[in-house]
Amino acid sequence: MAELSKELPSGVIEQTKIQTLDSAILDVVAKVSASEPSIYQAEICSRRSESYLSYSLQPNAFATLENSIALGSVAVKYVQKDDPNRGIVISMFARTLRRRWQLRKDEDDYLDQAIYYFQKTIELEPVDTPNRPLHFDDLGCSHRDRYLRRRKPEDFDAAKLAFESAASIPHSGEPMFLSNLGNC
Repeated sequence: MAELSKELPSGVIEQTKIQTLDSAILDVVAKVSASEPSIYQAEICSRRSESYLSYSLQPNAFATLENSIALGSVAVKYVQKDDPNRGIVISMFARTLRRRWQLRKDEDDYLDQAIYYFQKTIELEPVDTPNRPLHFDDLGCSHRDRYLRRRKPEDFDAAKLAFESAASIPHSGEPMFLSNLGNC
């Protein structure tokens, strides 16, 4: 497996048109890129990405989502192997990609990349991480979306397995996980 933090996520930052990004985003990216490697690079970008993702839920806020994707790309690039929030950083980025697909369903590549990063989250985080069932649920929802779009049985099976995995781990979100499993 290639080291996740060595390069930008495949194609994501290139797909985001630089001229659509806020100058403040470009400034953050430049400062983070120029600084010495630290755990804070990924944290700063991931938190800002999450903030922009929240704003993108409002009508006509597509540019805000593009900012979120750009910051999430940088967060994933700079996340450190020993960062205790590594899974959260990667999962947050995957959520921005999935949200992008949900809004414009014009490019399935965003959904494919979201699935890839949700899977990486599960592979890379410790099994005792409290958010693990939520990450399985996110993976299941993304596979279900892709199944509904393409009708490939392997996506249905992957969604079902992810929801079963989420429901098998004690968590307050268990009713949601079971509901998602029931909707498969």
